[in-house]
Amino acid sequence: RQRALERAGWTFWRCFASSWFIERENMIMSLKEKLDAMGIKPTHGMSSLIQDVEHKVWVDDESEMSAENDIEKDLLIV
Repeated sequence: RQRALERAGWTFWRCFASSWFIERENMIMSLKEKLDAMGIKPTHGMSSLIQDVEHKVWVDDESEMSAENDIEKDLLIV
């Protein structure tokens, strides 16, 4: 799979688990050097990632009607 992707122009950077565990800082520096050599720079910070997150809730008709009935009952009790 990797060879096929490399033929398509992909570039891979390898880091073995043992290297990551033993010398994590060196591995991070190696990755940063590879990205710099390829001209890859971060475009946004974490704040932009947070802004891109959406929260959606799906409510079926029965649940919605049940919630409306509960509200109506609460209003009648008062």
